[in-house]
Amino acid sequence: MYEELTIATESESEAEIILAELSDLPFDSFTTDETSLRAYAKVEQLSKSLRKDLNDQYLNRTSWRQIKEENWNILWEKNFTPVMIEDKICVRAPFHEPSTAREEIIVSPKMAFGTAHHATTYMMLNAMHSLELANSSVLDIGCGTGILGIYAANRNSIEVGAYDFDEWSVANTIENAGLNSVDKLEVWLGDVDSIPKRTYDYILANINLNTLRDQLESYLKHLNPNGLILMSGVLATDRKALQELAQALNLKLVSEQTRENWLQQTYGWN
Repeated sequence: MYEELTIATESESEAEIILAELSDLPFDSFTTDETSLRAYAKVEQLSKSLRKDLNDQYLNRTSWRQIKEENWNILWEKNFTPVMIEDKICVRAPFHEPSTAREEIIVSPKMAFGTAHHATTYMMLNAMHSLELANSSVLDIGCGTGILGIYAANRNSIEVGAYDFDEWSVANTIENAGLNSVDKLEVWLGDVDSIPKRTYDYILANINLNTLRDQLESYLKHLNPNGLILMSGVLATDRKALQELAQALNLKLVSEQTRENWLQQTYGWN
C-alpha cells in the first residue's frame, strides 16, 4: 500500500524546491501539475511524527490518501505523456504509440523514479547521448526505473550494472529492461556497499546532494582512471557545494547543464 501526499504549490519553481526537500525523505516518486506536487511512499515508511511535521511545515496545504499498488498504472496512464530529449531520444510508456525518434526508451514507471519528465533524468539522458557508450562499462546508482542503465545498454555498453535499495525499483528496472529487449543489464538490491569490487568507465548518480556528500568518495573507488561520473539530483543553487565536494576528491568539471532550476554535472579525474 502506498500513501500519496499532495501539497498545493504556487509555481513550478516552488514545486521543484519542495520536491528537493522531500527527496531526502522516504518518498520514492513524484508528479507535479500547475497547482500541486504529489509525493508517494510506502505506508509503513511514513511515521506519525513525519506526517505531523510535514503537515506543520506546509500548513493547510497538504492532503493524504492511500493507493493500492494495482491502481498505480491507472494513475500513470492519466498523467504520463511521452518525453522527447532534445529531439534525440523519446521516452514513452508501453501504452503509447511508437515514436519516429532514432532512439527510444520504453518505461512502465509504477512507483519508481525516472521517466525523463523530471529535469534531472532529462539532463542525465541528454549528457549520456554525447558519450562514447559503445563497448564501455557503466554503473547506475539508485536506478529507479532503470532508464539510464537501459539507455546505456541500448547504446551497446558491454557491461551495465544497476542497483537500488528499494525492492520495487529493482523489480521495475527488470521489467523495463524486458520491455526494451535488454539482456545485458545486471540489476541488484543493495546500497553503496553492494557495488562489486571492480571499476567502470561511467558512473551515473542521479541522487540528492546529501547522499552525494555521504557516498561520492565511495563511488569514486569504482571509477576507471579515464572514466567519467555524471551527477544530478542537485538544485542549481547548490552548484558551488557540489563543485567544492568534487574538487576536494580530485575531480575536474568536464561539462554541466541546468534545466528548471536543477543542475547536472559531469566530472573526470584531475
